Amino acid sequence: MSKRHQEPRRHEKGAPTWHRTARAIADLLSRLIDRFGWPGLTLVALYVFVDRYATPAQKQEIIDKFILGKSPQNIYVVGVTAFLAALIIVATWIRSSRRIRVLEAEVERLAAWKTAHQETRLGALHHSKPRDEVKE
Repeated sequence: MSKRHQEPRRHEKGAPTWHRTARAIADLLSRLIDRFGWPGLTLVALYVFVDRYATPAQKQEIIDKFILGKSPQNIYVVGVTAFLAALIIVATWIRSSRRIRVLEAEVERLAAWKTAHQETRLGALHHSKPRDEVKE
């Protein structure tokens, strides 16, 4: 059988190699987002991209435009930067509100479980009655 017709190599759990690679990249991005947030991840990705692919002249131009503000189209550069910042802020807000909803649901679930567990072990608790009236 030729190499073109062979089955793809699979991990011991049965996942193809490309699937494991995609999963590892997604896990890495997820950890980076949890650690630095969307703005931090965006800055790191932009830095890596510019550092790897830009020529020294392009790097100098980026510094002049975005860091030092030396540009004839300064309003355009500021507008684009502000738009990207707004997108990052909205994405962060959406992500954090989803995460907060999930955490609040988990707190409610644990509170209900704890109450049910305590009531099965101790019986109904009477916090509002005076101590004399509670049967022991």
